[in-house]
Amino acid sequence: MAVFDYDSALAESAVFAEVRAMESSGGSRLAARYRKELENIYTLTAGDARDDAAKKIHREWFAELGFDRIAPSAARDVVLSFHNVSRVFMHGADSPGNESADVHERNDAKTIVISILPGRFMDRAELKQYLRHELLLISDILSPSFGLRAADADASRRAPGSTPIVLVKDRYRLCWKISCDGRLSRMGFKGPIGRDAWKELFDRGFNFLPEDRRERGFDMLWNGPRLTHEILWKFAGEPRSGLAETEGAGSNSSNAYSPGSRCPLCKFPTFEWFPELDTIAESAILAIQSRFPEWTRSHGACRECVERMILIGKAS
Repeated sequence: MAVFDYDSALAESAVFAEVRAMESSGGSRLAARYRKELENIYTLTAGDARDDAAKKIHREWFAELGFDRIAPSAARDVVLSFHNVSRVFMHGADSPGNESADVHERNDAKTIVISILPGRFMDRAELKQYLRHELLLISDILSPSFGLRAADADASRRAPGSTPIVLVKDRYRLCWKISCDGRLSRMGFKGPIGRDAWKELFDRGFNFLPEDRRERGFDMLWNGPRLTHEILWKFAGEPRSGLAETEGAGSNSSNAYSPGSRCPLCKFPTFEWFPELDTIAESAILAIQSRFPEWTRSHGACRECVERMILIGKAS
């Protein structure tokens, strides 16, 4: 299981802001204890010892205030698998434009790095919404079936057709985030912004498309199965031709294994059923059945769910 770690400066900023809020709302006793602990370290000579003592105090308060439980809880909500992820590291961002989440790899070990505004800790519910969104994007990055890691780096830098690469990247990120928040909505969670706000951004970004095609495209992103990196990238570069690849993919069928019918595990429509469940390790089957006791191999499952459970089974 990955270790969640927090930059000392982020912990200090979050704790200090919370203490100030406590003082203004009548929580003076707890705030006084915090300030007393800080005063005590000034008996130490200025330097590394005092700095280390201050970091220790803020890490302890970060945990006491429950700030250290928010990210792990958000990861559980989106069923993020941490296979080969050794660490989740959060540090402060200095502006909204510098907030991000990404996967860093070294010697086959992965670290998830999240840059976040310290002020987000002032609203825990909104922070959790933001982290679910970012961690579901990370889940896509880690998923072999999404295809981002397997994509050729040079090909990903080239724009399909004649569209400028900067514009392709902006459209790609927009479509990916819409898909992410649509999936969160079907899980019962709110994303950072609502459906209407995403629809407005989509209409603005693809205003050259006829209204009916914008409606179908947005509905596919919001309500349809998770699309692959390749499809999203092609659509971002060639919306008029690429959009046709996604149309019709949201239809359902009474046939449990037909394209577009719902996976019994994630409940999302899928076009990628895992082809040979008889070939996967028993540990993956047990991982599935620990979460879905009534499920059997005969029920089938989508490729994304099975791949995730294979990783969970290996890690257990």
